[in-house]
Amino acid sequence: MASQRKIYDKSLLSAVREIVDGNEPIAYYIVWKYAPQFLPDGDNCDTFDELSKRYDCISKRTEISIIKSMYNENAQRAIKYILRRIDVQRSVDILNKFYELSMAGDPQALKAYMDFKTKFFAESETTNELEQILHGMSFNSDGDDEEYDFSLKL
Repeated sequence: MASQRKIYDKSLLSAVREIVDGNEPIAYYIVWKYAPQFLPDGDNCDTFDELSKRYDCISKRTEISIIKSMYNENAQRAIKYILRRIDVQRSVDILNKFYELSMAGDPQALKAYMDFKTKFFAESETTNELEQILHGMSFNSDGDDEEYDFSLKL
């Protein structure tokens, strides 16, 4: 499990690094600020000074200069990415808790588990890209402009 956690940790930092176009000080700062548990060897950094001592890429920057960079569009996207990942993990934790309680015989937990699971795993209407592309398009071989509705009717 520890090795799986390290792979996950590195992938989060790598994803943030990609979002901020390889700007390592910004990537490390964002991960430290919003999800410090995902920093390799850095989850015990309580202050910016500790963070800058631990990672060379940050040591040449001041906290003020990095904070100013947080208004950059890519930094905002990276923050949203991390917050979404944290939210998904919390949802999984809730689902697991409802499951444990329902297996222990709690009927309200079973109902909550079933409702939550249905909503959590439901596909949104925007997930099917092909359906989005085809919806409302004119698709007639004789050149007529008749429109067809390609949305799925279940």
